[in-house]
Amino acid sequence: MIVSKDWQTTPRSAFGPCGWDRLVGDLVIRVFDGDHESIISPPRIDITEKHVQDAIIKILEMER
Repeated sequence: MIVSKDWQTTPRSAFGPCGWDRLVGDLVIRVFDGDHESIISPPRIDITEKHVQDAIIKILEMER
């Protein structure tokens, strides 16, 4: 079976939760330039890291 990976690299114009909200509840969606490959590679990895760190801090603050 051939599985298309177009969804990973095709430019998007809508940035909703795509069903993830039904699985995990409330979401905060961050939109920044890149695709699934480029956001984990330099130079965009720095932006991705910042968003992940901010999310972790927010979760830890909510647990206090």
